[in-house]
Amino acid sequence: MNKKRGVLLVDKFIQAVQQCTLLLTNTAKDALCAHFRSEHTLFETQPELLLYIEKRAQHAPGETNVTIYIDGREHDDLQPLLGNRIAVLHAVLRNTGFLATGFYIADTRFPLQTTRRLHARVTFNTRTTNAQMPIPFYKALRQLPNAEEQQQTIKKRIASWEGYLKIQEQNASIDDIEATYKDIHYNDDFTRMTMQLQQLSPKQWRALEGLSVTIPGYGDAIGDVTRAQANRQTIDIELQPRITQRLRKQQLPKGSGAIAFSNFASLSQIRRLRKGFQDLAKGYAANPNLENILFEEIPQIEVPTKRAQLTFHNQLNEYQQEAVIGAMSANDLYCIQGPPGTGKTTVISEICYQNAQAGLKTLVASQSNLAVDNALSRLLAHKDIRILRYGRTESIEEEGKKFIEENIGHYWLSTTRSEIDRHLYSQQAEEQQLQQKLQAIDAQLLDNEQQQKRADEQISEKAAAKIELRTLNSKVLPLHTKIDTLVAPRKQLEQQWTKLSNQYNKLYHQRLELENYIENTLDGSALTAQIEALNEVIQVTQAKRKYLQTEQLYKQCQYEQQQLAAQLADLQYRLSNEQTIIETIQTCTSAQALRTIVEQYTLSCSALAERLLQQAIQQQQQAALFMRLKEVNTRLVSAITFIEQKLGHYANDVLTAWLGTISIEQIDALISAMKTAITTQGRVTFDELGHHLAQLRGAKESLNIQGRALKPQADVYDQTLRQATATIANEIASQLRFAARDTVQLEQQLQSLAQQLQTHEATLAQLSMKFSLPIEEDANLLARLANEYVNDYSALQTQAGTLKQKQAEVATLLTEELPLKEQLDTVRAALDDNLQQETLLMEELEVFEQQRRHYREIAESDPESTLQRLKEAHVELVNAQAQLQLELQQLPIKQALQNEWRSLLDEATDHDVDEIKKLYIKHANVIGTTCVQSARKDFIDSYPEFDVVIIDEVSKATPPELLLPMLKGKKIILVGDHHQLPPLLGDDTLEETLTAVMKDNERFEGRDELEGLLRESLFERLFKALPDTNKQMLAIQYRMHAQIMAGITPFYAQQQGGLQCGLTDSDAMRDHYLEGRFVSRHDHLVWLDLPSKAPYFEQRVKDGNSLFNEGELATIRDVLLDMNDATARAKAQGLLPADARKSVGVISFYGEQVKKINRLIQQEVQLPHLHIRTGTVDKFQGMEMDVILVSMVRNVEASKGQIGFARDYRRLNVAVSRARELCMMIGSVEMFTQKERSDNARLMYKTLYDTIHATKGIRQIEAVEVS
Repeated sequence: MNKKRGVLLVDKFIQAVQQCTLLLTNTAKDALCAHFRSEHTLFETQPELLLYIEKRAQHAPGETNVTIYIDGREHDDLQPLLGNRIAVLHAVLRNTGFLATGFYIADTRFPLQTTRRLHARVTFNTRTTNAQMPIPFYKALRQLPNAEEQQQTIKKRIASWEGYLKIQEQNASIDDIEATYKDIHYNDDFTRMTMQLQQLSPKQWRALEGLSVTIPGYGDAIGDVTRAQANRQTIDIELQPRITQRLRKQQLPKGSGAIAFSNFASLSQIRRLRKGFQDLAKGYAANPNLENILFEEIPQIEVPTKRAQLTFHNQLNEYQQEAVIGAMSANDLYCIQGPPGTGKTTVISEICYQNAQAGLKTLVASQSNLAVDNALSRLLAHKDIRILRYGRTESIEEEGKKFIEENIGHYWLSTTRSEIDRHLYSQQAEEQQLQQKLQAIDAQLLDNEQQQKRADEQISEKAAAKIELRTLNSKVLPLHTKIDTLVAPRKQLEQQWTKLSNQYNKLYHQRLELENYIENTLDGSALTAQIEALNEVIQVTQAKRKYLQTEQLYKQCQYEQQQLAAQLADLQYRLSNEQTIIETIQTCTSAQALRTIVEQYTLSCSALAERLLQQAIQQQQQAALFMRLKEVNTRLVSAITFIEQKLGHYANDVLTAWLGTISIEQIDALISAMKTAITTQGRVTFDELGHHLAQLRGAKESLNIQGRALKPQADVYDQTLRQATATIANEIASQLRFAARDTVQLEQQLQSLAQQLQTHEATLAQLSMKFSLPIEEDANLLARLANEYVNDYSALQTQAGTLKQKQAEVATLLTEELPLKEQLDTVRAALDDNLQQETLLMEELEVFEQQRRHYREIAESDPESTLQRLKEAHVELVNAQAQLQLELQQLPIKQALQNEWRSLLDEATDHDVDEIKKLYIKHANVIGTTCVQSARKDFIDSYPEFDVVIIDEVSKATPPELLLPMLKGKKIILVGDHHQLPPLLGDDTLEETLTAVMKDNERFEGRDELEGLLRESLFERLFKALPDTNKQMLAIQYRMHAQIMAGITPFYAQQQGGLQCGLTDSDAMRDHYLEGRFVSRHDHLVWLDLPSKAPYFEQRVKDGNSLFNEGELATIRDVLLDMNDATARAKAQGLLPADARKSVGVISFYGEQVKKINRLIQQEVQLPHLHIRTGTVDKFQGMEMDVILVSMVRNVEASKGQIGFARDYRRLNVAVSRARELCMMIGSVEMFTQKERSDNARLMYKTLYDTIHATKGIRQIEAVEVS
């Protein structure tokens, strides 16, 4: 559902009563009857009901289930039935109304107004089904979001913020501390307590500050420890308001006893933050669009349609005015980016003032008390703004303490008494002022009467002027007529003059140009000589070119003749040998032999012949095996026949032995072995012969099997070989026929070449007679010269023709020019006569026109209106005179009332002050508190919501902290600067916190959210995504000298207009008056460049992550001492007040360096002329000092290194922009501009270096020994 549209519907459905049917199921009837007299009682006792309706999960497809809440406290007639309880009705939405499916009464109170419930005034008809539900109401109900689903969605989104709370819970997880106390002291108003402690270790003393304090018999925590001094064994406790009340009633604790300390305050704060998560998930937000604002990448907001028309209370620049107008015009969200020193506190105070004028209640919140009090400090003097400061008294700055609840009554009493005293003191002066005002009015009345008299005179003068005008008009008209009669002829003469002049000038200038051209450019005799000489040179050059071309052709013919003769000899040789090759091929018995002949004679074979030859070579192996088989078969048959003859008829009885498949080589070896056995034995038996015969017959069968297998392959081979032989022979025969034809063609070409050679020889002989050989120029040069000579020749011929033409043109122009000159002279004389007549008439006319202007001015004046205004002013003056006279008469009565009021104030009792306090608190319209304090139960009960919530220094607060005040605002105004640092978690930066947590727990769940915040804060995302109507950057800064501002302007260069300096004279307004070893008065941004050598290298603290730099500490010591002396000199010279102390902030990127700086200032140096404050850059955000020293720390010996936290541009922005008059960077230029590994970081510091170098602010510091 569109949330903004839902908000509008809420108002609509409250103002108009919605009529609809309510049907009851039996279950609903029984539940209603269990509580009331009948099922109709609840709906008929008070017909118009204020309902809160939310959509629930579907029980069936297409069904819209709702829950309807009825608050007994909002219905007077239902009080006897419900009391303060809530009636809850479950129903299904129908076209005509609702079908109730269940009912119960909730005894527990809970908020009914949420962003997901529709608030409507409804009348239910439970006795008929005829009523129709209004269509807009029905649509609004259908468009409601599913409350349960929406709650789960928000819970999932908020889960990413749990990382902040988990870190705080880890930090808050410390053991309780128990001790004994004695010697209690209280301050005057019982808001603070001081006591001595015993039985504590040094570690416990260090952990006390910030812990909650519990004393037996006093219930929960009595307050928090604000200061612990181990050396004095004392602690200061800021007490809870309830404890303060008890102490004022003398309900004091024992003088000594047991005491306990716990981290209750921190844990309580975490519970408040988590409660904010729960409230958002449940829809308890004053701004129904808050969920969208927090979680959507581009929040859908209601763009303002009308700009607020304002009268400003403060003096604002154009950007501040746009910010205030935009904030007042916005409907739900507005973001103000306030770079350092741009006056965002002034803007906040102006918005609070405008809200107060509009009758709106404003909450001013911030992460820190200092920011809240700074924002409220500009509002203290305005009577229309009633400020209330909420929070711990000890934490509130002095400017805000007078507005805390316990002081506000006395403050109002004091300021009212002072105001009355001021009036009483000025009674006589007031009477004198009234008398003076009366005298002034008398003078104004006299002046008014004189002005009325003058106006009457002017009216008479106006009438006379009109008569004079009519007379002058009658004289002027004939003059205009005469002048007009001269205009037409003059125009004709001017046109004629212009036409003739143009023609004459054109002819005259053409003739001059031609004569100059002929005189300076064309010479007839020289042209003829040049043409003849050039013609002869062209003939010789062309003959040389033709000789070289012919010579080249002659050599080319000779070369071609030699090539053709060689080709003819080669063909004749091939013809004589190819018949022999054919015969050799036809006698080949093997494929391999055929391949040898082809390669030997380098014969060219077709693809078919090559493929057949290759197939024959592949088949030859199988064919060779068959031939070998035939040879072995012959031996085998011979052996079998031999043994059968030996055995005779016994051979028939011998059975064939089965030998299986044996190779040809094995059979051949078997035959040889038997032959050897028979021939070497002296006598062979029949059995042995029978055995041999059986073996040989078995071998014969195996050989027959192999023969039958190899026979087809051998036949294929024979066929392929014959095809290959025939194909190659045929191709060679075809080639012989082509070769014979080519021989005839070559012989014909040779004859043609011989004829060409004879022709070229004759041409060369003829050409050589025109010049001397050899020719020194090459062909390219001759070609270029020939072109140049031809071009020159053409140009000379053209010039000759041009000469004749131009001479003829000059003669023609002279004949045309002379008549035109005579006509021009005639027209000029007539034109001069016309102009002279007009001049005389114009002089006469001007005299009359001067008189007319004078009388016209009088006639066009409006003395009648002036007289009317004077009469009205006279009436007002008379009325004012009467009012002043009345005030003068009533002055004694007013003074008597003031004296009486003064007496009543003097006699005011504590009860009166308490009543004043209650009345003031009830009507307070600007409430100031911190983000976390806004979630305290007593604050929520007193201020459940605000018309406007302004959150200052948004960048310093975590999203869970921002959520708490945002839940309360119908409109939210965020003020911050995403180019400054993200929030601290405790005393550590987000980077330090994340590093430490990941070191202990690598799977920390909140890692992604914290890393995301380091990249882009909530404010940055909103500021980038919002339209221009809902955001404004304050672009003019008033804090720092222009030189210092130049150090941070690159960070704002991408935004429209950039950052500008609002100081009219930076040198005068931000003069630090210091002249010393390191700076002079014209220096405002300085970099003390430390060497990249010992002792200026960084060092890491033992067993820790923080760093320090001893060399920088020594330099800081020297700078502070020199600055102290320079301040003393400025005082002596009268440049600074004698009691002035120059405020100096010494800051660093690293906490360990700050600790060592503190030790140096406290123990090593005496600086009576300086007021020094130290801290990390992150903690210094939001503060400003006259002078800032930035200890940069990082410096390594290696050629490359890292500058860690300092590479974040936001940290550098904050560091530089803390200074008003002078900023001094103390560190190694080489480390930050060359050694740093990050390209972006190096560029950032290189830009800063260039900026400082441009104003001669770089100082080289020589190395020193550090003791």
